[in-house]
Amino acid sequence: MPEPAADAAGAKRPVRVLVVAGSRRVPSFTRALCDAAAEPLAAAGAEVDRWDVGDPVLPLADPACHRDPRLHPDPDVVRLVAAADAADAFVLGTPVYNGSMSGVLKNLLDHLAGAAGPRAGGVHRADPARPAPPRGPLRLSGSGGPRRASPDDARRRRGQGCWRRRPVPSAGVRRLDVRRLAAIDMHGLKGSPVRARVIVAEFAFGALAAVVIAALTLASAPTLGWWLLSVWLVGVCLNYVPLLAHALGFLRRPETMAAELAGVDIRAELRHYTTAQLWVLVPLALVVFTLAERA
Repeated sequence: MPEPAADAAGAKRPVRVLVVAGSRRVPSFTRALCDAAAEPLAAAGAEVDRWDVGDPVLPLADPACHRDPRLHPDPDVVRLVAAADAADAFVLGTPVYNGSMSGVLKNLLDHLAGAAGPRAGGVHRADPARPAPPRGPLRLSGSGGPRRASPDDARRRRGQGCWRRRPVPSAGVRRLDVRRLAAIDMHGLKGSPVRARVIVAEFAFGALAAVVIAALTLASAPTLGWWLLSVWLVGVCLNYVPLLAHALGFLRRPETMAAELAGVDIRAELRHYTTAQLWVLVPLALVVFTLAERA
């Protein structure tokens, strides 16, 4: 839980956090990550303020205003500076473009070059006799597009502290990531909401089929061969139960699917899971993989 901060009179007050979403893309993985980061902060008692670089769109930073950006002629810049001055901490979310932050986030930070009240840590402090508290912003990295990342990019991102949920599994990994399979299947190439609902319906149909097949088998007293076929079909259909559970969670909270796929090469994942999803044909395989992940 964030430690309470102190105001000018020394009284305790909640920590105030400014969460900045540094992508203009709609919909945005970066924005979803910022939403996911803001929730536990607010739950822990912090006062969370939000800023989205897509609305409002700030003008280009003017070096003439760096000495005191509070005097900037644009009212949105003045609001930004006031929000930064009021914050005890920042969460900066950005896609990775060419191994660095987005241009719109850099422009926002340039506007804050001299924004430093008693609690802020800019370049020019309004109160030089009162040092600013050390603050290290948490940077959240969303997907920067289809460009293939180089080893230097990966090292640079690790050095910047950019967060990625999990690496893309290699073809040699035998254990299937059931959660990732559900997410990538629902997302597809374009992330269409219609596709997501169709896939959820497919998972629900597969899970329901297990019950129907089992009931028909018990009611018809079939031959041994039919019994074996029915057992195999029931085992296959039960593989859709964990997929359905993950899919319903993603449908209720779309930001969790965005977080699951943040920083992921969607095309590469689709190629991988097109083959890996054949595990569905192995009775109870996905159920076992899900239990192994939770163990």
